Amino acid sequence: MHMRKTEAEVENLKRAQGAVAAKRSRSQYFMKLYICFWGFAVAGVIGEAIWGFINYNIRGSYGFYPMAPTFMPLAPPYGIGAVALVLIVCPMVKKFKRMNIFATYLVSAAVLALVELTSALLITAVLGKNPFWSYKYEPYNFYGMIELKNSLLFGVVGVVFVYLIYPRARKIFKRVPEKVMKQIFWFTFVTYILDLGFAIYNILGHHVKL
Repeated sequence: MHMRKTEAEVENLKRAQGAVAAKRSRSQYFMKLYICFWGFAVAGVIGEAIWGFINYNIRGSYGFYPMAPTFMPLAPPYGIGAVALVLIVCPMVKKFKRMNIFATYLVSAAVLALVELTSALLITAVLGKNPFWSYKYEPYNFYGMIELKNSLLFGVVGVVFVYLIYPRARKIFKRVPEKVMKQIFWFTFVTYILDLGFAIYNILGHHVKL
């Protein structure tokens, strides 16, 4: 009887340890996903600045729209796009072995176009308009929120992300100690919350004109 009780206790202990390990794994995955969001929200702003510089100095037009009234270079739609690629496109590429680069390109373009459209709709619903970007003068646009040429360009970005950036990012994450990962997560999380609060304060307090 005592032996059976001991075996039951060992089994319960294993289950408890497994539950703790699973919870830690989910926590780690969420932190990595959020850091990915934050990193590409910043990278998107840098990319926009480069694109605006090219438009102004080479093409003779200015292609950089105003950012939200914040103190950090964060553009959440780019971060959301990166997360969407991680959650949707990357698993598809892994699951469907015959999915070639062209198929990945089409799916990435569709996913990122949907992210941009959803972001534009949410911004418009909250602010009454979208002061951050508009394609109304571009051909093949949808209510100025998305347009074909930009969506096709996003498809290229998606392919680069899925096949080059994300695999390397995963290797880097594996080398980062758990303690350091938590520190990075809390830094990015707190700075984003402060940044978001600053933007809301400016908008609702009418300290800036959008």
